[in-house]
Amino acid sequence: MSKTLTKLQHKLHTFLGKAVKSHNKINDTINEVYYNNFRSLYRIDDKRSKRDNH
Repeated sequence: MSKTLTKLQHKLHTFLGKAVKSHNKINDTINEVYYNNFRSLYRIDDKRSKRDNH
């Protein structure tokens, strides 16, 4: 019984490991996209605020 349990645990562990890795890749991609969009939005806002001040 314990051998089958460890095999199942191992399978689950490797599956979770793969899932976490792909999840991290997805998160990195999302963060990159959001960061790039945020930067461009921030630049636009920055230009507007400078225009308003002068």
